[in-house]
Amino acid sequence: MIINAVQVAPKRASKETYVIFLAKGEKIEPFDVRDQWVKRALEREEFENGFGEIAILSSPEPDSPRYVCVGAGESDTATAQMWLRLIGTICRFLQNKKIARYTLALPFWYTAKPVDILRSTVVAIYASTYRFNRYITDVARIVLRPKTVTLFVPHDITAGEATGAIQVGVTIGKAADNVRELGNMPPIHMTPTVLAQEAKKVAHGKLVVKTLGPKQLKKEKMNGILAVSEGSKEDAQFIIMEYRGGKKNEKPLVFAGKAVTFDSGGISLKPSQKMDEMKFDMLGGATVIAILEVVAALNLPITVVGLVGAAENVPGDGAYRPGDIITAKNGKTIEILNTDAEGRVILADVLSYASMYKPKTVIDIATLTGACVVALGENYAGVFSRSDEIALALKKAGLASGEHMWHMPLDDDFKKNVQSTIADTRNTGVVSDGDASNAAAFLEYFTDYPWVHVDIAGTAWGGDKPYRSVGATGSHVDALVRFVEEQI
Repeated sequence: MIINAVQVAPKRASKETYVIFLAKGEKIEPFDVRDQWVKRALEREEFENGFGEIAILSSPEPDSPRYVCVGAGESDTATAQMWLRLIGTICRFLQNKKIARYTLALPFWYTAKPVDILRSTVVAIYASTYRFNRYITDVARIVLRPKTVTLFVPHDITAGEATGAIQVGVTIGKAADNVRELGNMPPIHMTPTVLAQEAKKVAHGKLVVKTLGPKQLKKEKMNGILAVSEGSKEDAQFIIMEYRGGKKNEKPLVFAGKAVTFDSGGISLKPSQKMDEMKFDMLGGATVIAILEVVAALNLPITVVGLVGAAENVPGDGAYRPGDIITAKNGKTIEILNTDAEGRVILADVLSYASMYKPKTVIDIATLTGACVVALGENYAGVFSRSDEIALALKKAGLASGEHMWHMPLDDDFKKNVQSTIADTRNTGVVSDGDASNAAAFLEYFTDYPWVHVDIAGTAWGGDKPYRSVGATGSHVDALVRFVEEQI
């Protein structure tokens, strides 16, 4: 797929497809005076410029191009998230129509900076045209991506700025594609060992990537990761990714990820309904890998570390049990009351390990709780932190990218709720109400640095939408990269 930008109206070409976005009350302005028939055709369609409304207009003249008009709703209420959905909706629509080449005429009225419009547009093109085709053998069923998408940019932006913004968008789009691909893989083929191998593939000489297997994990006293994996024949893996783009001795920004490549719940077995979706429980770790990939590819002048705890949580003759007490890497003891609350047990070790870097800030990313989905739905990730400053910075990055985040409560009442009577902490709350905050309070036991927990359980995967296909979404890669950029 080739994506490029032009700042002069493209030459009128037969069989070419031009996409024009019309806000409420806006009149169409064709690229060429010979195509005034478009206005009349649009009137016949009774097009009302409603959000996501689409009209394909074709002239009876053989040499005329095809216009596709897309309703954008009220221009003064446009947001980055609406723009992502609008671009995604039309790109997916054209893809299903098997239109391989088209031009998107980006509107004047969208108030974001031109470079942001281009970046977001490219990210949306990748998100909407991705399909998981790896296991489909019937070629006729495979829907291909467009060959060429041209972006007509009627804005005050130089050619160099346009090219740079598109390249950033492509880099993020490809990394988010990788998150989708890894998440959609069946658990028989996406194991902790395979995920570790995938992390090494994105290094490209710019990242130092190391992995620790069971022997090294035991030596490091990372008993939480080991406990979760004990019921499985698949070995646990701890993935370490280091990018040293900042100044010497600069405190790193650390991303910590949960990657449960399949979560049956262990001995506390989940209901069978939708258990197949638990292959997606590794998407926090996949997101961390993508962030490091993008930061390195863009040569950002900052030091960033990625830490991913990968394991499979299934019942077996060696599986950890409710009632067990486990000692995490930092020496804190954990009473296990539910083996299905395994992600936080893994992150206990990952967050403890992060302390060795003396980090500037640690952000953990995890598909951690169904409670966060209940609280925020599928369009917001939950942000849990004692630092209003960090939470606000993440919220701003989410608004700019269209991948929203919301600051959730975290205080001592929640921390008391996960205090054990026979150990330092317990992996479920005394009271289950507010469990997303309970989980965050549990994680706080294993931090001694500025820290924020991002729960992506609601946003990481989902059903079929007009602007994306079913499965892993690749969401929040762009938002978290934007957060990194703001730290420079």
